[in-house]
Amino acid sequence: MIRRDQSLLRKAVALNWCVSSVLGWTTAWPVIASVGAGGLGALGEGDRALFEPGGLWLVELLRSDGAALLASLRAAAFLFLLGALLRTLPLAVLFRAALGAEASFAESVVSALPQLVRFWVLALLEIGGKIVIFGLGALIAHACSDFGLAPKEGPLSVWIPAAAALLAFATVAFLSIVLDVARACSTRDERALSRVLDQSLDLAKGALADLVPGYLVRVGLGVFTVAACARLVEVIDVGRPGAFRPWLVGGLHQAVIAGLCLIQGLWAARVTAVVERSAQPQTAG
Repeated sequence: MIRRDQSLLRKAVALNWCVSSVLGWTTAWPVIASVGAGGLGALGEGDRALFEPGGLWLVELLRSDGAALLASLRAAAFLFLLGALLRTLPLAVLFRAALGAEASFAESVVSALPQLVRFWVLALLEIGGKIVIFGLGALIAHACSDFGLAPKEGPLSVWIPAAAALLAFATVAFLSIVLDVARACSTRDERALSRVLDQSLDLAKGALADLVPGYLVRVGLGVFTVAACARLVEVIDVGRPGAFRPWLVGGLHQAVIAGLCLIQGLWAARVTAVVERSAQPQTAG
């Protein structure tokens, strides 16, 4: 097994954090600018007015600046997809650093460059797969409602949608695990991507007992981090006097991104370790 230099992984997490921060602000900026131009900036409570009970300011914003807001949402969607592709570089570096095959961080970055096309394809597969899974789930739920296949009252009216949501989450989770295993395999396997995906599917199915707990911990920690930040932002209340409040919220935002990148780095290290263990018998043979 390759002996890892943990400093490489820490530097890769830091790179991932920097790129994610820049791309996050870039993606959100069109919507922020559009909402700010709609007159909400003059209010003391800022965009919090959009979420007040009744939604009067939200309706007014949609009425007066609906076209501009729609254009900003289209721009944000395009920037999100572009950002998903750009984030493949720090992601490839992250998995390469988790493998620990290079002596320096610069070598990890250089060795990750030839893997970018594979990571782009895997990113598109992940985005497309999640869209298809949730889209099919929404269509099935809509069809059940229209054709009366699901009861509208009683316990089944709650359990059936819950079971459908759980099935969708389990499918998305398995897809994410397989693709992350494929990312880890791509850093050490030069075969065609189709063969790497076949190997990753078999490996993921055989190592579910090792991978699923780690994935659930990753998701749970991510949800907890975002929820805790949202609660702290609510407590800070940027609408109250105090110039430090917006800066504090901005700092919390960066802390959340850093936390999520750290969680992703630990997950990449775990997936890479599972891939290495599975490759040991083949190497020995």
